[in-house]
Amino acid sequence: MLKTINLIMFPAIRVHAWGGFGSQLFALIIAERLLIKNRFRQITIVFHTSGVTERKLEIPKTWLVKFRTVQVSDYQRQSFWNSSKHKNSLDFKFRKKLKQYLNRLGVTASSDSEEEFLKLKPWILSIRGHYTGIHLMEAEIQELMSRFELSSDTPLIKATAVHYRLGDLMTLNDKGIISPYRIIKTWRDCVNTDLPLQIFSDGSQKDFESVWREADGPPIHLFGNASPIQTIQSCFNAEEFLGTNAKISLWVAIFRYSKSLKQTHLPAEMQHQLEILLRRQNSGQSIQFY
Repeated sequence: MLKTINLIMFPAIRVHAWGGFGSQLFALIIAERLLIKNRFRQITIVFHTSGVTERKLEIPKTWLVKFRTVQVSDYQRQSFWNSSKHKNSLDFKFRKKLKQYLNRLGVTASSDSEEEFLKLKPWILSIRGHYTGIHLMEAEIQELMSRFELSSDTPLIKATAVHYRLGDLMTLNDKGIISPYRIIKTWRDCVNTDLPLQIFSDGSQKDFESVWREADGPPIHLFGNASPIQTIQSCFNAEEFLGTNAKISLWVAIFRYSKSLKQTHLPAEMQHQLEILLRRQNSGQSIQFY
């Protein structure tokens, strides 16, 4: 009864989430933490379609039963958000000032690092951010792994799995795909080339083949239609894993590291972020950076 009264009296805390599946997992971690910290308040996760490209809710509804969820269709082309017309509008300036004021009061906040999360006020109402600079606790990693049904007791697949992010990176000027030449060089120099190559990609077969052929890559088995969950499961269970600049690759590396599985390779650009998430300056021999 007391809990019901408190849920009525105290407003919900809204956790805003942007991005694809990997980003949404970080928002889920933040929501879980807030639920433990504020057990008499409702936690609402707001999934936005806006971002660099249009996104959708990809986390299974069964993983979100403890929360209220809202889906907001607010995608606009980046040319609109970055336009001088938008930035000079009275609406934009008013929202910016209001956001600064509410942040100073502690009513709204970002939570992009562990320090920011720990500074959240008891009266917080809304949290925005990418949430990727927190320190993951082992219990949080294990809880997520159980949802993916990942276990080190499962026999490893005799293959090298590659998660090759393409998707929106094919069309963005400020970002780019990992060069196929770099992938192939890492495969030849650091990976057991006797193992078959299994490639998981969010790009179309046409896009992938055009990129791979250009670099004269070795024969592969492409799993282009695998869901994010299937991709993480397959890459976790592979004998060796080679990731690219994507949060799905990051999560695979975290899960494999937690279970001390065989070799994992990530781009050097992701080393600092992984060390923050794992609270370790050296991820040991199980993760190599190329």
